[in-house]
Amino acid sequence: MEFKGIKGKLLQVGLEHVKKSAKIEGTVDFVEALGTDTIVHANIGNGQIIKVKLPGHIPLEVGSKVKIVIDLDNIHVFDKNTEKAII
Repeated sequence: MEFKGIKGKLLQVGLEHVKKSAKIEGTVDFVEALGTDTIVHANIGNGQIIKVKLPGHIPLEVGSKVKIVIDLDNIHVFDKNTEKAII
């Protein structure tokens, strides 16, 4: 089964204080500075991009390496075909 997405609010870059978590390493592909938030587009391999919404201005450069932390206690995963929540 392929999954379509994970709710972005549950992703963080470089923060490892979450008790139950999974970590994905990626490379910054694009940074959207929106004023109150920053959206980081990270390439995690095989052409897959994860978008992470972070509060405030985050000074990340394209090409820099990031660790994305997923809060497994609050994760929501969606099926790619039906777009229904799996978890």
